[in-house]
Amino acid sequence: MSFRSLLPVLALLVVVGCSRKDELPPAPPAGSARIVPAWSAVTNAAAAKAVFRGGETLPVSLAAPGVVSMPVDFSGNKPPMRASWDLQLPCDLSRADGIQFDFYCSDLDQFAHFSCYFKSGAGWYHGTFCPEENGKWQHVKVMKSRVELEGKPEGWDKVTTVRISGWRAGEGKAVCAMANLAYEGGEFADVVVVCAESVASGGGDEAVRCMRYADRMATALRSTGLVASVVPDSALAEGSLTNAVAVVLPYNPALPAGKADLLKAYVAAGGRLLECNVQSAEAEGIEGALRSTDKRLGATGSVDVAFLRELAGKMAPALEKKMAKHDADEAERKKELMKWLASRPSCKGERRAFWCHSARGLGALGWDASVKYLKAHGFNVIIPNLCWGGVAFYPSKVLPVAADVRTKGDAFEQCRAACRKYGVEMHVWKVCWNMGHHTTAAYVKKMKDAGRTQVDWKGAPKERWLCPSHPDNQTMEIEAMVELAKMGPDGIHFDYIRYPGLDCCFCAGCRARFEAEIGTPVENWPDDVRDEKKLRDRWNEFRCANITKVVRTVSERVRRETPGIKISAALMSSPSSAVSSMAQDWPAWCEEGLLDFACHMDYVNAAPQFRSQVRSQLKRAGKVPLYPGIGLSCWPSDGRDAERLARQIEAARALGLKGFTVFNFDHRAEQVLPLMRLGVTKED
Repeated sequence: MSFRSLLPVLALLVVVGCSRKDELPPAPPAGSARIVPAWSAVTNAAAAKAVFRGGETLPVSLAAPGVVSMPVDFSGNKPPMRASWDLQLPCDLSRADGIQFDFYCSDLDQFAHFSCYFKSGAGWYHGTFCPEENGKWQHVKVMKSRVELEGKPEGWDKVTTVRISGWRAGEGKAVCAMANLAYEGGEFADVVVVCAESVASGGGDEAVRCMRYADRMATALRSTGLVASVVPDSALAEGSLTNAVAVVLPYNPALPAGKADLLKAYVAAGGRLLECNVQSAEAEGIEGALRSTDKRLGATGSVDVAFLRELAGKMAPALEKKMAKHDADEAERKKELMKWLASRPSCKGERRAFWCHSARGLGALGWDASVKYLKAHGFNVIIPNLCWGGVAFYPSKVLPVAADVRTKGDAFEQCRAACRKYGVEMHVWKVCWNMGHHTTAAYVKKMKDAGRTQVDWKGAPKERWLCPSHPDNQTMEIEAMVELAKMGPDGIHFDYIRYPGLDCCFCAGCRARFEAEIGTPVENWPDDVRDEKKLRDRWNEFRCANITKVVRTVSERVRRETPGIKISAALMSSPSSAVSSMAQDWPAWCEEGLLDFACHMDYVNAAPQFRSQVRSQLKRAGKVPLYPGIGLSCWPSDGRDAERLARQIEAARALGLKGFTVFNFDHRAEQVLPLMRLGVTKED
């Protein structure tokens, strides 16, 4: 397929205080990048304006041949939520891994984040990018493997529109610039990672899994020095795998018709095929494939790079040789990183916390060794996930008790004993509404049969989500939190204290309770409650009230019945979308004083973006202390964990905050904590 039809993807171009062209530093050379042909034509002002279009945004200008700048103004009385440009263009990105370009921004604090959308058919591919420094050109990549699906896109060869958006965080002016728009990857790959896009196009949770598994695998392979290309399963064609040393199926519960035959032919010709995690029957029938269901290959949330490296080396000597050279180069880079980390200052008396998604601690260590390890590396708070919407890992009288409590013991008591022993605070993490995968199928069925589970906009059941408007569910969430507080932790911690999104919940119970609330029937259910001119505002007030009722009741009862127990919550990062999409009115909770502290989930890669989000939260949190969430486990596995964590901790300190919270206490945390101890959390 040809790339010639690809017109340039526009980046938002922003520069605070850069009103003169000569203030923009020279763009870096393109080097060996495969520049998009249409970008080469952007040599004059007319060509730039023809390529860059955008509704209410200010006009672009040509800073130099092939360098386009665009001002953005968020300083008005009614500034837009974002600056956005739509490019109507037919794009064939089926053989590329994504796009790359050089990007300049003078004031990243004006933006919460940047989005890059690709429209294909009736749906969109949605990606993001995160510039990391003000006033400097930076190389940006938007990878196909890291996009999410909105609607049902029809394939990367059918992209018709590209939308670039910069979401507002500040109230000022800025300018960015872009140069050297080029294809990213897609040729001469060492390893081809086959993404199950044919399954993902169906939407839902399975779509998320398919996309994430492919991205995790590709990112881990690239971190070893290999060139990894992500190819949609529907795009596999005869000869498309010829040059690949190896092919990986990361999570492929189904294969399109005929694709298994292509993989069989590849293996028969001497190619190496690795099948991980869940695979289709057709894939499992390929003779000569190497198969591994080891959880370290993405099933636990990330790929263990060391384990994958060993596996890849055994698969093909050619890969081993290339990875060995990369290791030598990395050793030198790590020496410089260690020096930098050791130079970073620590800060006395701050609250350093880790969320821990495992009810049993770090790996197989158990709670005593886990808490000891955490304390030894400078952290003083643990937030263990000990209960969900349908299961508890302790002898609860409110929630069903997990089966492993009989064999492994009471996780609450084990964790609390370790925390008291080592002087670490324990704030118990409760996942609300979501019953999670630990809940038994029998209990899920019981809730569904009782009409207590959610139904989405299209009428499809969301069986593992409890309906927040159901009185019995509200009572259960309240009693579970109150029960936890009476068990004697240092605090209790809300999570998922919200709806899954705009598409939930539209069950029969929600309709009846909403109609009772407004005192009139809803004629066109559920369309009318999503109509701005009819009932949308009342509907969102109803949703917010259901969530707030639980938070308020828990706050009142815990402070009355178990004074001294702190109440906190993991919150959505954006104040506006938290309310409008998730019905999580945390600004109101802070204003009312329902929380003792808040941990927003600011899971972004770059420190400037993290800082922008936290700054916007500070404006709405009032007197409630913020200990922002840093997404260690959500970043790409590219070897930059320690640097990113250190920079975001320092960003929190620079904003005057007295602590931070890191997600998640897992094997990546185990690897990075000793590096933090060199400087950021060292003893003074």
